[in-house]
Amino acid sequence: MKEWHSAKELAGTTGIPGTKSGVVRKARNEHWTFRDVPAPGGPGGKRREYHISSLPEATRIALLEAEAGIVAMDAETMQEYLSSRKISLSPAELSDPVWQAKIACAQAFNNCPAYKGRERLLDNLATKYNKSKLQIRRWIDDVDKLRARTVHRITLGEERVELPESSSFTPEALACGLPTITSDKSGAAEVITDDDLSADLITESVNRILGDGATLEKMAAASLTLARPDAAADIAEEVLKFAGAPK
Repeated sequence: MKEWHSAKELAGTTGIPGTKSGVVRKARNEHWTFRDVPAPGGPGGKRREYHISSLPEATRIALLEAEAGIVAMDAETMQEYLSSRKISLSPAELSDPVWQAKIACAQAFNNCPAYKGRERLLDNLATKYNKSKLQIRRWIDDVDKLRARTVHRITLGEERVELPESSSFTPEALACGLPTITSDKSGAAEVITDDDLSADLITESVNRILGDGATLEKMAAASLTLARPDAAADIAEEVLKFAGAPK
């Protein structure tokens, strides 16, 4: 990372005055560490540079992000990036600071050509987020894996909603007492073999179930017997018991 910056380079950066003279005054008043280096055309053939350790924290972060190629991502920019990578996230994931950090790292990494210092970029990202380079690589992999994630789109009233693959929300549906049609990936009790599987058979079976009120009620009741609405509290209690913590 570049450690020394001239007043011209710093002018207008986050937390810094917009003019060279303003930078010089601020540096003098705050006693920034500096050095004078040869510079043809400069006063006395020299140019004054200031060490990054003397700069305000917000300025250091801005310089680091600029060097790392990290672009500030508002909601629209993030959505454009995700769309370009064919990635779909739920509203909860989009508002999650951890996912936002992962996406920012992945975008910076993807925008950096392999021959232009990706290892240095990883170093900068690790410094910014106080993580190891290995963890940053895992974050980038997490975002890449989202491209292969199955997403279901359903209509609720006039709203289109995206849901993750069925194995992610089957327990929640059961806890709500909803009749659930799912795949064997989720541990379904009745499984149709590949030899018997066809689009016509699935359509016929689903339509038959949806048109049978008694069957739907029976499935809903069975869902409630399988679900464990208090699972989170029960798990927490068991963990506390194991840790010997007082209730």
